[in-house]
Amino acid sequence: MIFAMIFCINLSPAYGQLNLKIGYNLDYSAYSGNNEILSSYNTANPTLADPFKDLHFFNGLQLGLRLRGEYVGMDFTWERSSAKKFANGIDVNEVLVSKELDYTANKFALGLESYNKYFGIGANVYWEKLNIASPIENFESSVRVFNNDRLGNRVYLILVAPGSDRLSISLQPYISIPWSHYNLGSLAQNLGVSTKNGAIQENLHFGFSIVFYNGPQND
Repeated sequence: MIFAMIFCINLSPAYGQLNLKIGYNLDYSAYSGNNEILSSYNTANPTLADPFKDLHFFNGLQLGLRLRGEYVGMDFTWERSSAKKFANGIDVNEVLVSKELDYTANKFALGLESYNKYFGIGANVYWEKLNIASPIENFESSVRVFNNDRLGNRVYLILVAPGSDRLSISLQPYISIPWSHYNLGSLAQNLGVSTKNGAIQENLHFGFSIVFYNGPQND
């Protein structure tokens, strides 16, 4: 209760400073369920000239708002990241194939942060929606292969570089912990393969964000 009162006072209009944020995000995960499916497709089609490579990295854009007090703040972020994977060549039926998988993840996150001058720590809860699409060759359309959502949380460090009274830049390494798994059975079905582990995707995520804040900056 006492912490809540201090937090509210710290973020009142008299103390809080509203910043617009824009940033770049790079995210790594093992993606073991997804990569097992891609590997199964490669194994089933050994004549491919360019088989699928493992998926490990997503990258993309962050936009949001931060309301910062002297020592604590609130953060709202939208993050859109993506990745692509390709396979080309002759399949097991001696048919020329060109496969493309487009991965897109959208996250909306609400978090709390604590700071001193150049260092801080933050934690948020996020809602994520993952979409996997496969473009149809020679057509301007795609087949939706997978579409689902889940919740999770992210814990991150805040390393602030000296800036001006209206602009600052921050490096934010993080770990993200999904609260549930994705079942990528529809991806396996689209590629015509089966998996040993039921196409379950539930890995931790590691990464970093480089974020610019525009607006009044606390000293």
